Amino acid sequence: MAATDVGTGSSITFQTGLFAEIINMDIDGVEVPVIDAKHMAGSDTAKKIFGRLLEPPQLTVEINLNTDKDWKAVLKAVPETITITFPTPAGGSSGATWVFTGKAVSFSANVPVEDKMTGTYVIQATTLPVFTASA
Repeated sequence: MAATDVGTGSSITFQTGLFAEIINMDIDGVEVPVIDAKHMAGSDTAKKIFGRLLEPPQLTVEINLNTDKDWKAVLKAVPETITITFPTPAGGSSGATWVFTGKAVSFSANVPVEDKMTGTYVIQATTLPVFTASA
């Protein structure tokens, strides 16, 4: 059974240099499309086939909001190389990495009364992640 660890020490590096204090990352996973293959001549109402193309994941990144940073520049950027580095496991020398090409597709801000301000970027991967195991 693989060891489970906390996310403290995880980081995201953007080729263009987007920098923010990351609070949380949510990677929704790679999907295999399920295609409805029903037809009028068939009596089976639940025919499905599975696609061969994998859908790249979306990455949702919650950050501490810095109101002096221009969030529009991130949305206007072209797709770029993004590297997620996970914490180094106990006794290891480096954390695992996931590298993919992606683009920020949305940004939202949360400004509550008497609490910290946060922002959320949604990044759509345009390629499947390349995985490198921790060492």
